[in-house]
Amino acid sequence: MSTIERTKDFPLTYEAEYKGEKFTSLTLRRPKMSDVKKLSKATGDTLEASMETVADLAGKPIGMIDEIDPEDYAPMQKWAQDILGKLAPK
Repeated sequence: MSTIERTKDFPLTYEAEYKGEKFTSLTLRRPKMSDVKKLSKATGDTLEASMETVADLAGKPIGMIDEIDPEDYAPMQKWAQDILGKLAPK
């Protein structure tokens, strides 16, 4: 049985700003089957599909994810991939 938590908080090393709002962390929830289905239908740019998945799991607009430093984004992507396994874009 999985020991991965239902949500995970990701503190940002580099503060980000989106539409005038500064943020220093994001919390992602575990994916639902609807997220898995959406990801499995994604075609083309795997980075874009991965970012959309992270945005969905955070409940935030994709534009907000665009503002995150790549170093801060990488652990979020890895956590989502660990949960989604082979369905997550690599």
